[in-house]
This record gives sequence, C-alpha cells and structure tokens, in this order.
Amino acid sequence: MLFFTVVLALLAINAFCEVPVMAFDFRGGKDCGWTVNRHVHSSEETAEGFHVVSRDGYDPWAESPPIPNLPVGEYDKFLLQVYVKSDSTSLQLFYGEKFSADKSSRLNGTMRNDWELRSTYIPPLRPGDRLRIDPPAGNSEMTLGYITITPIKTLYKPDFIKANPVSGGAHVLNSGDLTLRHGNSWDDFVLEVAGQAFACGHDKPELVTILNGKPQAIQLAKESSKISGDEKTLTVVTTFKDDEGGAWTATRIFKATRPGTLEVTTSFRCDKTRDMAHVPWTTLFPGAGSFGSSKSQALFPGVEYLVDEPSSDIKDVTPLKANRVMVSEYKICFPMMAISANRRWLSIAWDYGKFPATVFDSPDRLFNSGGHLFALWSPGTQEERLENDFNVHKSIKWEANAVQSFTTRVSAGSGDDTMASAIDIFASSATMPELPVFQGGFQGALELLARGWLDSVSYENKMWRHAWVPMAGKRLPIFAGDPIVHMDYIAKKTSNPALAARIKARIDEVVPELLKSNRVSASVSHDFNGLYSSLYFNGTKTWLDANVRYAKQRLASFTPEGVRPYMQMDSTKYDFGKTHWTNHANGYTAEALKGVGRIAVATGNAELRKLYLEALDKSLELYKDDVPRGAQVWEIPLHSPDILGAAHMLRNCLNGYRLSGNPKYLKHAEYWALTGIPFVYLQTPLPKVNPDGAYATIAVLGATSYDGTFWVGLPVQWCGCVYRNSLYQYIEHVQEPRRKAFWKRLADGITLTGLRITNQEGDGYDQKLWGLLPDAYGLHMRSKSPPSINPGTLQLTLPEAYSEQPIADKQVVEPGVIAHALGGIEVLPSTKTDAYAIELDLWPEKPTDVVISGVDAAPKSILWRGQAINAEWIENHKVLVATLEGKGKLEWTK
Repeated sequence: MLFFTVVLALLAINAFCEVPVMAFDFRGGKDCGWTVNRHVHSSEETAEGFHVVSRDGYDPWAESPPIPNLPVGEYDKFLLQVYVKSDSTSLQLFYGEKFSADKSSRLNGTMRNDWELRSTYIPPLRPGDRLRIDPPAGNSEMTLGYITITPIKTLYKPDFIKANPVSGGAHVLNSGDLTLRHGNSWDDFVLEVAGQAFACGHDKPELVTILNGKPQAIQLAKESSKISGDEKTLTVVTTFKDDEGGAWTATRIFKATRPGTLEVTTSFRCDKTRDMAHVPWTTLFPGAGSFGSSKSQALFPGVEYLVDEPSSDIKDVTPLKANRVMVSEYKICFPMMAISANRRWLSIAWDYGKFPATVFDSPDRLFNSGGHLFALWSPGTQEERLENDFNVHKSIKWEANAVQSFTTRVSAGSGDDTMASAIDIFASSATMPELPVFQGGFQGALELLARGWLDSVSYENKMWRHAWVPMAGKRLPIFAGDPIVHMDYIAKKTSNPALAARIKARIDEVVPELLKSNRVSASVSHDFNGLYSSLYFNGTKTWLDANVRYAKQRLASFTPEGVRPYMQMDSTKYDFGKTHWTNHANGYTAEALKGVGRIAVATGNAELRKLYLEALDKSLELYKDDVPRGAQVWEIPLHSPDILGAAHMLRNCLNGYRLSGNPKYLKHAEYWALTGIPFVYLQTPLPKVNPDGAYATIAVLGATSYDGTFWVGLPVQWCGCVYRNSLYQYIEHVQEPRRKAFWKRLADGITLTGLRITNQEGDGYDQKLWGLLPDAYGLHMRSKSPPSINPGTLQLTLPEAYSEQPIADKQVVEPGVIAHALGGIEVLPSTKTDAYAIELDLWPEKPTDVVISGVDAAPKSILWRGQAINAEWIENHKVLVATLEGKGKLEWTK
C-alpha cells in the first residue's frame, strides 16, 4: 500500500512559530550523552545518528541528559520535532525533569524504516528538563537523527464572557416541529420545538480579525441588521466596517427544507484582504432560557454519547485525558451534535470537509449560559489551533471580496427523548461514503484470510489462537472447530486449486486431533456460533444437550429484575463498575443473554424459550431508550458507551422476534441498530493523509483501565464486525427498500474496511501477521496494533458483503420454527397449514446437519429432493435433524 508522507496538523507551522532551536544533533556519530535502559539490546552512535535496537524488550527506552539548548523567553507551547528512522509508526515521548505518564506525548509518523520528521506539541520546557523516547515493546529499531524545539506564541486568546439567553423576535419561519423566531440583530434568535423554546443564539457574537498585528473584535450584535423573508426563507444581513476601513457584509439565510429541518448558510465578505482569528459560524445554546442544563441524552458521534451527565466526564477515563470540549476533527465519526429533553430533540449537522473547530460542552461551562453549547468556529484544529485549546496560533487569510460561507442543517422533532431520531434523520439524509474497494474482490479476500489460517502466527501445532500478542506466554493456541468451518468454506469457494488443496491437507491433519480433544464446538473467533461447528461435524444433539443445561444455569445467575450484576473479575485489579451509577449495564447483560438466545433459537425446548423471552422482556424494559454501554468490562469501565452493547441488544431483539413473531421486538431492534451508528465513521476522517477510515468503527468511548489507551479516534474493527453480524441478520426483517439498502451498505462497508486494514502484503508488517485483523488501527499513521486477531472474526459474514453464499444461515419458517444450516436457506410458501418446505443450498462437500428447531412432534413425512428420508426428531429438544449435502428442497409434514 502507498504510505502518505504528510503529517497531519503540522503543515505550514512556520506561520505561527519562532525560530527552531537545535536541541540534539546525533548525525556524524556525535555522542550527545543519551543512555538506554536494560530492555534495550544495543545502542551506538553512527554516521546516521543514535541507533537503538530492542530484542524482545518489555519496555525499552532511550533518554537524554538535561537539554543543553532551549528557546529563550516566555512562550505558550513548544513544537518538538524529531528526525527519525524507525520500524514503528508510533513512538512515545516523555519530557520533564522526571518522567511520568502525564508528561508524555506521541511521535506519530507514516513511514517505516525510512527517514521522516515527526512532531508533537508539548508545554514549555525549563532548564534541567530531559527527553525520553520509547520504541514499542518487543523487537524494534530506531535511529535518531536530530531533535529541534520551536517556541510558539498565541495570536489570539478568546474571552468567554457569560452568555445570556436571547429572546428572538417577530420574524418567524416554520418547518414542521421546528420554529425560528428571530429578532432584529445578528444571532438574536430562538428555536422552538413543538411549540416550546429549545435553543437560542449568542447575545455577544464576535468576529475577530488581525489588524496591525493585533486582534480586533467586532461585536456583531451591535451592528446594523436588516431582516427579510417569505414562508420558506428568512435572511439576515449585517453591514459594518473594521478599524482599518474594511467594509464587511455578514449574511445568514435560514431556509426551510424538509419538515423539521432548517438549512442555515452563514457568509462573510470584506472588500479588503483580512487575516481572521475567530469566525463564529454557529454558536448555539440548547436549553438556555428553556429546559436548562439538564437533558435526557446528548450525542457527538464517536466522542460523546450521554444521558443526563456532563460531557468530558471522568467516569470512563482519567481527568488527564477526559477533556473533549474541542476535539480534533478526525475523532468525529460524522458531523452532527444532538440533544434531547422533554420528549423533544434537536440536532445540527454540517459538511465534514469544511473542518471547523467543533465545540461540544454539555452543560455549557465556557459561557455559563445555563444551557448547553454547540459551536462551529474557525480557525479549526488542523493547523491554526490545537485540540481542546481555544488559543489561536495562526490566522486564516481571506482575500478581498471573496465570500466565505458555511452551511449547517438544524433538525428537530418531538416524541423522542433519545438520540434515535436525530441519528435516523442524519443517516437517511447524508450522502454515504463510497464503499471501500478491496483489491481482488471476493477471491482476493479468500486468499488473504487463508494466509491467516494457514501461515500466520495464529496457527501452531494443529491449534489456533484467538489472537497473537507479541509477548511470550499469552494467548495460547487451543483446539477449536470454527477454523475448520471457515477454512473449508474458503476451499470450496476459492478459484485457486492449489490453495484449496493446501486447506484440505491442513483440515485432514487437524481434524483427528480436534475430535480427540472433544472441543469441536469451541471457537477462537469473536461471535462464532458453536452450533455451526456441530452442524459441520454432525454433533447437533451433543451440542444441544450441553448448551441447554448451560443456558438455564446462565439465566439463573440473573436477578428477578432481569439484571446480570457486574462482578469484579479480580479484586487485586481494576473495579470497572466503580464509576457507574448502578451495578449493571445493557451491554454486560445483553452479552450473556445473547448466548442464551442463540441456544433458545437452536432448540425447541419450551421451558428455555419461555425463560429467555421473560428475561429478554425484562431487559428491554429495564434498558428502554438507554445508551449502549458496558459490554467490555474485561478492560473497559461498565459505564463506557460501547458499540458491542448495541450489537448484543440488537441480536437479542431479533432472537425474540424469531421465537415469538411479536413485532414489538423489531421495534426494539430498530432502536438498538440506530444506537450503533454513532460508532461508525460515515466519512473518511483524514482524506489528505489516509484514504481509509470510512466505515471504520470506534469500539468504546472510554479508556482501557481508566488511564490506558483512550479509544476515541482509534478504530477497533473487530467490534464493528460483531455489530455488522447483527446488522446482516436485521436487514432481512427491514421492509422499506431505502432503509434496507442503507443498512446493507453500512454492514458491507464495515466488512470491506476490515479487509483493507487487515495485515497484508505491502503494508510493512511481518508476513507472519498477514491475514490477521489488528486490534486497533491508527488513522494518522495507518498503524496496525496487536493483538492480531485470527481471520474468523472478519470472515463470519464476509460473503454477505459480496452477495455470495453465506457460511451459515438461519430462517424463520414460522414463529418459533427456525431452520439452521451451513449455506443458504429459502423458506418456500405453503398452501397447507401442516406442511413446510425450505430450499437449501449447502456448501460443504460432505453431509452436514440441518436443524429445524421448534418442531413439536415427529413429522409424519420428511422429503429431500422429493424422496423420503430418515431424519432424527429429538423429542426433549423439539428439534428435527436431517443430515444432507448439496442443493435441494426439504419438506416435512406435521
């Protein structure tokens, strides 16, 4: 793959920096006094620079003596740049007299084993301060060429004067539930939702330009404005002059589009060239002068998903990392902010390519308006200012007479206290990104995944690992059935005979040992259903006997209220429930319930099905209108919003519908499907740096162990794949064609992005990792971080993205009667109430079990391809098992 050499946020930095100071120059074999710790294998001064080698080092680093040369004077920040050649795209920098995690930053790059300049911003250093650079643990090499430090001054520092709610006025524009009431000055407006005030503009909006090297603030609300309009539009025009005689025109046009939506275009023009330090495209205060600082829910996709709690909170991450009031744009999954209260909701959306600074503060603690703050301002956080730092270090130039404009879309509605309607409106109106293209298509995907099964570090001694961790003693391989199912599918579908032969040979080698291990239904892939392995190995009855007992035991661990109480896994380690307001969460409960539902759908055991549906109903009522959260408590706080919570809750709703036929479960399913969307990138987040990223998925809005990796802006595609699996099952129940197409595109996109970020030839990683899915994908530097996950997680529903024969399928013949098979199932219509028929397309080149669950009595007749056959009816499970091969019609009569 092509590596991009541009480092984001450091373009044109000289515009707001002083002269750089050379801190260390290692070139020419100079000894700069740096030392290494015991985890470094070797280090030496070379002609290129200071060369450091780690071999299986647990925590290698190189550290400096006190920095001999520092910039003189008072500055706001330092830009530290390291000219380095490394086999890793991410190095960790520590700074200060003593080293600690709160004084560290990342030196991210895009090149491996080639020279590049990596940069980061740090607080000003003082005499006696030192530097430390840590390469990754394990095997790594880096060569330091030189290090420079450039001081940075602030060009403009905003004042956040208390905002008072504006009252709007007599100029009215209606659009469905949304009403605009505008006064006679700039930003003097109130937005009503269903007849109640909901949000308002800013009473002190400032446009700031640089004149004679100093910022001049123009108070827009004090300038003369003219208001005009008709039933579809309302236009505000404000004219004024700056201190140097520049003649300005500010225009804002509100336009009613679809019911409940106003398109708002704000533009500025000056007859002289101006350098701009602050442009308030939108400053909106939901709740100010209306419902106040409380809320039902609020959403900033990929960054915040809140109930009535503060944004930038510390329930999911330590205070040092919690601030998300103005994040870098690449962390936003799609450009929208939304809030709900009093059964009403409002959202604003904009075009991602404009890159404004996005300010989200709920409640508003910047202006203390008494409400919440949604703001879109320029300059943005790409070049002119830093993330969560409102100080401007570089102005933006506007040429004379050029019209600068920005458009937002304000949408609103009633009857919903959640974010579901806001998400739905955005998703249904936005232009979805193009689907990623994987070179080689379906056949290329099969080849790549086969590399992972056959040749990667996932495989060892006839067993497979769930994932490879580059530290000895972790993630030991086990015997499991799902690799056999996945590999045999590839052998059947590949157009490469040599590959098919290799797979068959591996299967023949492994299966005898697997059968001896009695671990046929064990799996090493996320979300794999052990029933599929049992179908493949004709062990359905054994699987049902064991798992029905397990499912009943699992349900017995729930409270009478339908709660699965959180239990700390290890009392000597982290308590991931301590920051949550209760001892349970929907994702944690749903994960256990999903396993039970999988078994309830596979058996006709009436007692288990009754117990499952009772538990599901309690869960759906308990977590009705909740934020998905708490599904990864092995390392993430119970409180943390989580895409797996959405995936698991959705799967349970679908199982409830399969068992009962009650449409209420599909209504719940729609809600939980929608709650997963804010974790998916519906745009390419860094198009100038990385062509990938659209349909990448954020796993959680929290941090590992509170103070570890903070996952905002860092995709974890395996979690998205689990959500995708649920979506593919949901799609078949969606009737409206446009909605069906949307969900299909979303699921396909997650799959295809997973393929593109899988370790493969040309991306610079060890070929022993090819075919394995990285745990995390760094968007800036296209880094692929371990653990490296076996191919099954991505493969399970990959065929659906290419409209190919599925690996496994389940279809409802009638409510409670469910067919399961390896391959495709089509339920055929019947004119008789006691006769059933399904068309099967089974891919295994061997007889495998087909299961019909929920069959109350032994069928009177069973036909396969029109011929009577023997099949097993298992009375205690109310299951019909037919062992079949190939294509044909299966019919049975009560």
